Formats: sequence, structure tokens, C-alpha cells
Amino acid sequence: PIVESNFDLSFMIQFQSSILAQTLPTFVLALYWRGLHKWACIAGLVVGVSSGVGLVGNKIDGGILISLFANIVVTITVACSFPKLALPATARHEQALRHIYWLHPPSCLLAADGGPAPGCKVAPCRKEPIRTWWGLLLLAVVLPWLALPLYRDAGAIDPYLSGSPLWAVSAVLILLGVHLLLVYVVAFCWQGGKEPDHAT
Repeated sequence: PIVESNFDLSFMIQFQSSILAQTLPTFVLALYWRGLHKWACIAGLVVGVSSGVGLVGNKIDGGILISLFANIVVTITVACSFPKLALPATARHEQALRHIYWLHPPSCLLAADGGPAPGCKVAPCRKEPIRTWWGLLLLAVVLPWLALPLYRDAGAIDPYLSGSPLWAVSAVLILLGVHLLLVYVVAFCWQGGKEPDHAT
């Protein structure tokens, strides 16, 4: 039982984060890198989760960041070592890969009028966070780390606010701010592509 162990709520949050943080390379790299494939993601997740659980479980300082760095290195290494695994398997897969790009959509997707290019059923987004105030997107990635109680000393007595530890209240407020920031980014920095004219 937790009450009979040396683990408290802040440790449980760090332990949980050591697992959830490992999804970052897959979610971010897959949006902008066509060379990423499932086996690279799986390899990175296996290394990241196993090392993260071990490091945080043994209370190694910076365990989450170390495991996340290992995850990123393994993911990129496997993807670059086996590039053929990222090749499209079907025509539909190839069409989907064309929509993965960094800053500017390729000419094979976008026509001069902003609509889909010939042979392309879906036009790329007219606005994306990476091209519209990209600093907000970076802020949304960095701020959640401030919610982790890495600054606490194990076993320390924390001040309470309305019945909750002050660090827990701070974490909730930080995450609430991050969610509001993401809502703003999606609402004002993201705009879908121009729909093709289906009028006959």
C-alpha cells in the first residue's frame, strides 16, 4: 500500500510522467518527418518507457529527461538506419505522406488559387501553428514540465491551500493555462485548406 511505502503523490505524478512523456517524439516527429515509421516509434517507446520507469523508480535526478533523450536518439537512429520501412505501401499511403512537410506545402498539393492541386483531394492547411506564431506551440510544450514537482524534497511537509498541497494547486493551474493556450492555438493559428469546388 502507498501509505506503507516511501512513495507520495508527487512521486506518482513523476512516475506517470516518465511514461506519458515518451509519446512526445512520436507525436511531434510524425507531423513533420516523412522518414519516421512505426518500428522507429516502437523502438523509441520501448527504450524510453523502460529506462524512464527504472530511473524514476530509483529516484535518479533528471530521470524523465534522460529517458526522453534516449527515446529521441533511438527513434531517429532506427528511422535513419532503415529508411525503406517508411516507404509508402499503397497509393493512399503515398498521398497521405505528401501532407507531411515542415514549413511550406509542396507544389504537388497546392494549386495557384490555394485549392488542392490536380490529383489531390485535400488541400494543405492555410494556417498551421508551426508557421503562425510558432513560439506559442513551443511554449505549450515547455510549460507542462513546470507542473512536475521536481523541485520538491521527498518527505517534505508542504503548505496547504484549500485542503490541497500548494505544489498540487500550482500544477493544476499551470496545466489549466496550457490547455487554454492550446485552445487559442487551435482556434486562431490553425485553418484548414480550401475546399475544392464541387459545383457542377
